[in-house]
Amino acid sequence: MAYDQYNSTFLTLDSSGDLSASQYFLTSVSTAGADVAGPNTFLRTAIPAVRGGFVIGAIQDNSTQTGFSTKVAVLGISKVAAGDTSAMENAISPGTKLISSSVGRAVPTTNAVLDYRFGVALQALATGATAIIPVLITHEGTGSTN
Repeated sequence: MAYDQYNSTFLTLDSSGDLSASQYFLTSVSTAGADVAGPNTFLRTAIPAVRGGFVIGAIQDNSTQTGFSTKVAVLGISKVAAGDTSAMENAISPGTKLISSSVGRAVPTTNAVLDYRFGVALQALATGATAIIPVLITHEGTGSTN
């Protein structure tokens, strides 16, 4: 990867389970399985289940145990698992606005107004391929078709 992560922003969350196969996948947050007995509820990582849904960033670690601290890139440049062998209709080009697939991979937006655009691709990826690519996480959000 030709991009550094020196100016990126990270959060630390508890892992929601075995993330060894989810490094660089997109994540949202969940309280499922979290410690809710005390006055504080600790958020955990959660792979999105809906295409175009809200994500907070990309998982950086590959922890194998529930509850371990997990580093999540939330702003700036990060490696991100991208592409989909079946549901990606368009190739990714540098500058393409990205959303999450239903399995936590970055895919091009289809310009649906409700899609949550989390970032911009910095590298190309062919239709139907999967790879780890550099992405600028921007959290553009929803509501724009541009």
